[in-house]
Amino acid sequence: MGDIDYTGADAVRQVHEQLSARGITFAMCDLSPNVMDLVTRYGLTEKIGAENIYPSVRLLIEGFAARHPASGPRGERADSTSPLTDSEAQPAPE
Repeated sequence: MGDIDYTGADAVRQVHEQLSARGITFAMCDLSPNVMDLVTRYGLTEKIGAENIYPSVRLLIEGFAARHPASGPRGERADSTSPLTDSEAQPAPE
């Protein structure tokens, strides 16, 4: 993420709250140092949790896999009987 303003931070806050209410962990990654500073100033680091902000997509995927081992090898959701689609199960290119 290259930039965030107050309105964007508020939108992220709302998404986090909606997902959290459903028991879904919200995470962010690949924030520039400037954006990380803004995210902290807007109170999002505290809200989201520093443990849910990763320096890269690869580390986010590895971190979630380590913290949430309930997912099956094909990416089955722990709370669902239907597997993820191939596009959902594949990590985004860095």
